[in-house]
Amino acid sequence: MRGYCRRDTIDYYRKIVAKAWEQVEQAGTPELASKAYDEQLLWLFLDPNYRSRTKTAFRDKAFEPTPFWFWYWYSYRYYHSKPTYQPNIKTPTKSAKPPTIPGADFANNIATAVEKTSNNIVTNLEKFANAIVPTPTAKSSTKPAHHRSSCVCACAACACVCACVSCACACASGGVG
Repeated sequence: MRGYCRRDTIDYYRKIVAKAWEQVEQAGTPELASKAYDEQLLWLFLDPNYRSRTKTAFRDKAFEPTPFWFWYWYSYRYYHSKPTYQPNIKTPTKSAKPPTIPGADFANNIATAVEKTSNNIVTNLEKFANAIVPTPTAKSSTKPAHHRSSCVCACAACACVCACVSCACACASGGVG
């Protein structure tokens, strides 16, 4: 692709992640740090050192999650098809402030929840794909891979299958004919 530079793209996204961490680390109060973390979370996930950086950023701060952090509270482990919670609509209540969480515990819980969720998604997609696409049976042949079409494979003796879209050959030696 013309105009695309992989190195520049990687550097661009690393700068975004660095700015996101900078916002979290330079926040003055636990409330501001928690808010910055919440706003930048998806960028922070791109950091390969996400878990250790979160522990460092919240080492001496408590994290204050917003009520919208349902995935933190439930860690994607519990699903209740028929919840038993019944709100008490007779008694007026003040809005409760969520509890503060020690930063190291928070970092570990978030990273673990994200890893488990990602693993479950991949596992479920693999199961789904395997269920709808039958496993192909391997056929052995000693015949060269010649086809009677307008497409000519560059590696005539290999067992590749020519895609006939500009003759993209899948053999190890490559070749486009």
